Amino acid sequence: MKAYMLYDGRDFIEEKGNSLDIKSLIADLELETLFEAMAKDDTYIYQTVKQIIFLPLVDVEEIRYRQNIMIDCIKNQATIREMYAIAAEAMARRRNESWGLNSRHLASVLSSSVSLLQIFAEMLTKLRAVVDKSAGLVISKGWSRLIETIQTELSDDYLAEIKAHLRELKFYDGMLISAELGDINQGIYFTLRRQSGIKRREQS
Repeated sequence: MKAYMLYDGRDFIEEKGNSLDIKSLIADLELETLFEAMAKDDTYIYQTVKQIIFLPLVDVEEIRYRQNIMIDCIKNQATIREMYAIAAEAMARRRNESWGLNSRHLASVLSSSVSLLQIFAEMLTKLRAVVDKSAGLVISKGWSRLIETIQTELSDDYLAEIKAHLRELKFYDGMLISAELGDINQGIYFTLRRQSGIKRREQS
């Protein structure tokens, strides 16, 4: 899923080898004050602003494209902040829940993986709800395209399918695993099988 909030149809790529003496320019214009005021202690915004501010636009259509997006942001500040908060919450919860992924115990890895998937599924559902409320409030090409993309890719059927898979991964009815015997009677070719004919309990 591409946002395309800075350019129409292409991603933002940090340009290397900028001819400007960035450090001197920041010091001369005291731009650190501006960066800190814009970021408000948000490290991600701080780093992003420092990259983008030294890549000025020169094409009229690109300038108009970005200005129209900014107009939508100003008119819908609460919605934009809510969307950003969802993304920030997802990343924070991901860091808190990822400890089990480095475990040597398969049960811990599985449990942590499912927990992470549940977090992202929850956040995607929240994002879809916010987007649905704001669908008729934006006019810019960038925001309209992003909202349409989210509604299409995060459809009701898609979100329902994710939840169904996560319920299965809880293994409320146990696991069905097949295997074969090796040359010295060791277990080989372990395969997790889908259980049929068993009514799975809904997640409480």
